[in-house]
Amino acid sequence: MSVLCAALIAGCGGGSGTVASDVADASGTSSSSSSTTASSAAITLTNLPDKKTASVTAAIGYELGSAATSSTVYCRLDSYAPIVCPDTFLLGQIQGLAAGTHTVDYYVDTGSGIDVSKPDDSYTWVVSATASSDTSIASPDTGSSTSSTATALANLPYPVPTDLAGTSSPSVSSTSTVTGSDGIARLTPVADPGGSGQQVYLHRIVRNDGNVSGSSVGTNVRAEKVWIDKNEYMVAGTDYWFAFAFRPKAGEWPAYSGMSDDDFLVMQTHSESNGDTQPPIALFVQTGQQAMRWRSSYSAASQATSPQGVSVLNSQGLPSTEVWYKYIVHMRPGYLASQSPRTEVWMATGSSAYTKIVDSTAVIDYNWSTGSYPRIGFYKWAGTGWSSSYPTIAAYFTSLYMETGTNKYDSAVASLAALK
Repeated sequence: MSVLCAALIAGCGGGSGTVASDVADASGTSSSSSSTTASSAAITLTNLPDKKTASVTAAIGYELGSAATSSTVYCRLDSYAPIVCPDTFLLGQIQGLAAGTHTVDYYVDTGSGIDVSKPDDSYTWVVSATASSDTSIASPDTGSSTSSTATALANLPYPVPTDLAGTSSPSVSSTSTVTGSDGIARLTPVADPGGSGQQVYLHRIVRNDGNVSGSSVGTNVRAEKVWIDKNEYMVAGTDYWFAFAFRPKAGEWPAYSGMSDDDFLVMQTHSESNGDTQPPIALFVQTGQQAMRWRSSYSAASQATSPQGVSVLNSQGLPSTEVWYKYIVHMRPGYLASQSPRTEVWMATGSSAYTKIVDSTAVIDYNWSTGSYPRIGFYKWAGTGWSSSYPTIAAYFTSLYMETGTNKYDSAVASLAALK
């Protein structure tokens, strides 16, 4: 798979492209194009914005000292979770940074991890109030409006998702809140209720969005973000890493029994087909069985529309409300054993350590020439048991971190580190 220049980057360029000479900051003192904190011997920041600027973009680089050349660099904007840092770190390239004060923190990991409270270098600047009033940052990993550094990665293969909500597949602007005619939000950006300061997304499915007559009540209802680019599907034999988390919303989470078919997906990879396929990998909730399960499927038949095999990889009880459930997924699709398929899943709740819950070399994926693509959020495919006593199901979701490579575990973990 080729790696796209994310939608955040205009023509794969960045920022104003200038290296600032000494300029006056808000207090009248001068600043230069590189930072000068006491701990900057290990790393030096370059191409910094002026201390006070009307520019709503930035393209910050870094240089490592000779003693740190083999280290991993993490960075973050403002109070968001550190990420493995791209060089150049591009900010505000489609929709600009908000007016006000911004800070970037950089961390040099020499092998023992990082302390978020002790950056190796930092830089703070002010975007003037005369800057553009449209101050959201378009996310390359979600396409959605946010100022998180976790959305500023320039090396993710699926930078722009489509938001799907309702009963079919209405495409909407990926920066919009999706609200039904009843005034209830199906998809909307919100502040993390756990207090991390990150922007997350409230996903909600509504019973009445489905056919409410006969046996089709609540059928094919969805609130998903879909990462799909027909030139960049996931292909067999390539290592993919995902990180995402969800937090069931109190009062709208179905921790109740007696609903025979109230199953719904939380995350899946989807094979492009015209038939009744099962997702190659899926996390789904079965409230009737009081279980949450990871499941895989495959078909080696060319352009198959039905699975040859479906396996349950892990089964746990239903999650509690108002707790972050964090997942790291390593998937090497393969519909033949010769393609060395692999599925690994690690899970953590809150700030606890990750535990590996899936480690499988079973065949996974469909023999489709176009491959597959990821989706996160709710899809409820059947609804005859969806009680009118519970008209909505809702949870908070992070954006989807996605990267290719043989081992991206650490950077995937870092993308969720702020969630507690």
